[in-house]
Amino acid sequence: MRTKRLWKDNGGSATTPGSAGWWSGRLWTAERIRKVALTATLGAVVFFAPRPVAAADSAPAEPDWEAKIYAFGWFPAVYSNPQIGDFTAHINIKTEDLLRRFRWGGGAGLEDRYKDFLLLADGMAAQFAMPLGGPVQQFSVNPLGGALGGGVITTGPSNIGERMTIMMLEGALGWRALSIPMSSASTDDPRRFHLDLLAGARLWYLRNKLSVSIPPARLFVGGVMIPPGSVTLPPEVTVGRTRVPGILARDGINTEAETTTSWVDAVIGFRASVDVVRTVSLTFRGDVGGFSIGNSSNFTWQAMPGVEWRFTDHWFANVAYQAIGFDKGRASSTILYGVNIGVGYRF
Repeated sequence: MRTKRLWKDNGGSATTPGSAGWWSGRLWTAERIRKVALTATLGAVVFFAPRPVAAADSAPAEPDWEAKIYAFGWFPAVYSNPQIGDFTAHINIKTEDLLRRFRWGGGAGLEDRYKDFLLLADGMAAQFAMPLGGPVQQFSVNPLGGALGGGVITTGPSNIGERMTIMMLEGALGWRALSIPMSSASTDDPRRFHLDLLAGARLWYLRNKLSVSIPPARLFVGGVMIPPGSVTLPPEVTVGRTRVPGILARDGINTEAETTTSWVDAVIGFRASVDVVRTVSLTFRGDVGGFSIGNSSNFTWQAMPGVEWRFTDHWFANVAYQAIGFDKGRASSTILYGVNIGVGYRF
């Protein structure tokens, strides 16, 4: 991500909005989420590894063909730093904010298995809206090199609103590398451990629309307001949760900016499941990809632990915690993470 020196007022602490420490603290939060998700992936490999058992000769065989269709709602918190025209927004929608920020969303998918070969496909879309403005901010300045004495420049309040629309489609081919009975003591125990190896692609579409209204700055020297044109601001300043060109923060602006970007990430990963009882399974899916191939992201990852409950012979429900991160140009250090709830039908 492109880094620039941020402007802060005299005496401002490293955690005040607008300071470099404040911004880097949010980047540290994204890195912490990434590390927790990747640690969970490694932990899942150890947890799901089946205990060695001698498979019963008459253990129930899996059917050669199986298919699923399902619908789901994913309600992710969002962390992102998109560049939108001349602006860079800092988006941090926490789980407790979702009811106010989430506008609409949903997803659906299908899965098909023939013997040891698998086909998986799903897609989702969601939209969020959030305020990114801030209150009045004051900074100490020296107009005309201090010839008039010290002064104070006041900017804001800023009225900035962001609307983010996210769409994702993914497809993968897979191979069932392991299918191990969980018990050798019973010939009618259908519980198994499964390990599937996956490779596929994930298509992203990301649209950000920003409305910005900032009044012209006011410059006071000795209690007298003078034209702010005598002050040259840094190339960028932070107003609320948005980085704005300094000249716009000084002269004021009332505009809208919009950017859209799309790309495809090749991904490789695995999915593991273990039947706890006949109707309940623990699952985990993880993958990585991107690697700056073609127009792909610099890097992307996914971690998704969950529980599946088969409440009839054909119907099932699942609850998972899904986290996906990517670093792609105008959407640097983006992480989506939250609860995924679905229901489906098994053929």
